[in-house]
Amino acid sequence: MGVTMTQKPEYAMQTFFTDDGSTGEKPVMLQESVKNTKPIYKRRIDKMARLSEFGTIDRTARGKRLEDVAGIELVITDFRLAKGSFGEYAFVDCQDSDGEKFTVVTGATFVLDALKDAKAKGGLPVSARFVKSGRAWVFE
Repeated sequence: MGVTMTQKPEYAMQTFFTDDGSTGEKPVMLQESVKNTKPIYKRRIDKMARLSEFGTIDRTARGKRLEDVAGIELVITDFRLAKGSFGEYAFVDCQDSDGEKFTVVTGATFVLDALKDAKAKGGLPVSARFVKSGRAWVFE
């Protein structure tokens, strides 16, 4: 009399690392307690805080580019500097003549220099109109 299995065992592939740094896979029989559970990363993610709950910069207001506000008279109320992979840039808080408030994001060298100088001399808020002169953004 032989033993008859009524249920086929379930296997999963397990990744392993060898001494030389390469990887391989081998089948591993799943235990009964593991078969009907969620993957461990799924259980952890459900209880984790979301990245969107953190940060100090307002991400709800999408920044405009200088191209979007070219030729419009603006009032610049404040700005914040940041470092990027292409150098320094600024989030410039602006208001147009209709009273709409928005943020302009720019890394234009002349604009950054003037903003820093205005803030250092207590000149904010200031009015400005951005125009393109050749390849550079300037202001009037």
